[in-house]
Amino acid sequence: MASQFRILQIINRIPFPLNDGGNIAAWYVAHYLKKFGHSVDLAFLNTNKHHEAPQSIAAGYRNFFYTDINTNITVTGLLKSFFSETAYNIERFRSKEFEKVLTNALKENEYDFIQIEGAYMALYIPLLRRLSNAKIVLRSHNIEHQIWERLALHTTNPLKKVFIQQLAKKIKTFEETTLHQFDAIVAITPDDEAYYRSKNYKGKLTTIQAGFEDSLIQNPVKKPYSVCFIGSMQWMPNTEGIEWFLKEVWPLVLKEVPEAKFYIAGKGMDASFDKWNRPGVILEGLVPNASDFIQNHNVFVVPLRSGGGMRLKVVEAMGMCMPIVSTTIGAEGIHCIPNEDILICDTPTELKNGIVLLLQNEALARQIAQHARNRAVSEYSWETLISGFEKMYKELE
Repeated sequence: MASQFRILQIINRIPFPLNDGGNIAAWYVAHYLKKFGHSVDLAFLNTNKHHEAPQSIAAGYRNFFYTDINTNITVTGLLKSFFSETAYNIERFRSKEFEKVLTNALKENEYDFIQIEGAYMALYIPLLRRLSNAKIVLRSHNIEHQIWERLALHTTNPLKKVFIQQLAKKIKTFEETTLHQFDAIVAITPDDEAYYRSKNYKGKLTTIQAGFEDSLIQNPVKKPYSVCFIGSMQWMPNTEGIEWFLKEVWPLVLKEVPEAKFYIAGKGMDASFDKWNRPGVILEGLVPNASDFIQNHNVFVVPLRSGGGMRLKVVEAMGMCMPIVSTTIGAEGIHCIPNEDILICDTPTELKNGIVLLLQNEALARQIAQHARNRAVSEYSWETLISGFEKMYKELE
């Protein structure tokens, strides 16, 4: 009989609702580990920005431990961070109350593994080492500093550019300093694994990608000539990418397909996003069901120019049998054959051509969508991916 592992998962926010790539990647790992007989507890910071009732995630965990925290960015915090060695993005998650939560959890429970979701929570490794003999694993959702380096490249405001560059440098220092404190690292893409190898990481290192929860294709009625995007507007690479797409790409699409409509959905779309209102654009905001939203349209577009790790929404759209047009960065980390599973387009003209082609050629759109679906089913099912975690834990015993 396979070993049954006791795991404490530590996250800087509650992994709910399941409409965000990071939440999905964290929650489904715990859900399937529990389904396969392992014991999974969760410790998290319930931030004011992503605050949810803790009971919303109870189905995936045996126990959960948390404290509320205010992570709002303040002028004082920004000024202090300019002279601090630790990036403000990271320092906001330092909490004496959370240290007490972790202390109590580790006094009351014994774990084989502590799995930290994302590099920022490496803040708590010294405490964890003092209180537990468990092996500590980093589940790396991306190389965080690379996201900020890419954002800086496309930032035109000089002061903002300098600030982002400094932020990226501090995050890079933190990531490179703390990575050697982990007993194992689970990268989310082969490129990320190669990055950790380049830093001479000596612990157990493997790649286990995120998957999708398979469901029956609904065969919904498609809105005619519709293009869609969904993603959190609280994540800067999404807003940057959409603003660029609306300015540089969408007008080109309308010139060739005047009846086309671009539907944008995602959490965090407050009144400030009314600036995106323009011909052929429909702002949906937070939708009740991301799967239904995606499947109700003809083309799923991913116009990202920065970011890191992998976009789980792309894998989910592949599993839903959707034709996808993405930039190289948008599809980064996902095993797919360009122009067979996904159309990869990086310039405004290429993106326009790809979208128009799929809107006007239904047979080709269906063919590409079916290839994407086949790829997702064969390589990105959670059952298959979770076996990689079990194998890693076994090797760490």
